Amino acid sequence: MIALLAAELNRLRSRRITLVTLLVVVLGAGLFQFAVNSAVTPPSAAEAAQGRAQYEEALRDYEQNKEEYAQGQQECLDMGVSPEECDPAPKLEWFVTQATPFAEIAPVALTFATLIAGLGAFLIAASFIGAEYTTGSISNWLTFIPQRARVFVAKALAVVLGAGLVGTVILGGTLAAAAALTTAHGGEVTKGAAVTASAARGVGLVVAFALISFGLTLLARHTAAAIGVLVAYGLLNIVLEILYNFLPALQRVKRFLPDMNLQAFLNKGHTYQNYYPGVGSAEDTGRVVERTLSVTHGGLYWLALTAVTLVVALLVFRRRDVV
Repeated sequence: MIALLAAELNRLRSRRITLVTLLVVVLGAGLFQFAVNSAVTPPSAAEAAQGRAQYEEALRDYEQNKEEYAQGQQECLDMGVSPEECDPAPKLEWFVTQATPFAEIAPVALTFATLIAGLGAFLIAASFIGAEYTTGSISNWLTFIPQRARVFVAKALAVVLGAGLVGTVILGGTLAAAAALTTAHGGEVTKGAAVTASAARGVGLVVAFALISFGLTLLARHTAAAIGVLVAYGLLNIVLEILYNFLPALQRVKRFLPDMNLQAFLNKGHTYQNYYPGVGSAEDTGRVVERTLSVTHGGLYWLALTAVTLVVALLVFRRRDVV
């Protein structure tokens, strides 16, 4: 098994698309650091003075038109929005840009890094197994090693190790860069343990992306089929966003969507909003209901999705003709 795994890892490493995809992922993660740098940079003295002047002007307007603001605040409360979000009083932070704390910018950076690394691992894994069916090399491989379960496990392990390495490098580098930029701008790195745990969960999600891609491609026998699943899911999300306006009850499916559960697992819980429009009187403007997905729900969701894909792929691979 070790020799078989080594052969699979060598083939995965030597493929051109692996190198190209990794370069694109690293470039994307690097470019995102410009946004992080902008977020953690405190405002200059001139920008702070200008923002304070705008704040004082907005505060005067608020004091002069309190009744109108109060009416808008009540309409906001009637929709079920929290009092803090409905408070119309201007706040200094609205006008003077504050440097984003590390504990806030790190989760955003890790979410982006997880997505880009996950998509890269998805493409690499799909191409890795899809090319074998396209070229017919899978038939030759099984001629030398007819034990299909061993071949399947070796390929899956190669995907796990490769995706794990990609995820560790990209997410670890993103986290280190965010911490370095925060420190360079005079900020403090806080909640390091929680953020590091989130990065570790992100690596697990990158591996899950790769294994799901591996299983889907094995079932469809073509790289394009796995990529087509991603495109189809993107289109599905667009359609659902439109249908939510006409069928508000359909918003219950949000808790079963992959992206929702990805955020729940990565960020140790995810809160989202469902909007239900009012019915009857014109004064009934509807209500907003907050829902929360736990980290456990997100983790079990992705574990089940990965396991089901791999089990089905293994069963089909063991029995189906490869040509």
